Amino acid sequence: MTTTRTKAAWRIAKPMDTWSVRGVSQETRAAVKVAARNAGKPVGEWLEETLRRAATEQTDGLAEPDVRIEDALAKIVERLEAIVK
Repeated sequence: MTTTRTKAAWRIAKPMDTWSVRGVSQETRAAVKVAARNAGKPVGEWLEETLRRAATEQTDGLAEPDVRIEDALAKIVERLEAIVK
């Protein structure tokens, strides 16, 4: 039996998934590290926010990313904690 990933499966990416991008110069890599450090963020987090923002701007919002399951669950937990208090 062959297994195929559904559209939903692609939306729920593991936070630690790796992604390699070829063709990025050493100068760009160094600049990204400096920018992330100046923002007080890990490189991966800084890249996620920057790439998401740029992609959304380039597509006039048509590529608006789906809500991450972790973020949705965190909001639910916050609401439940407020109810319990």
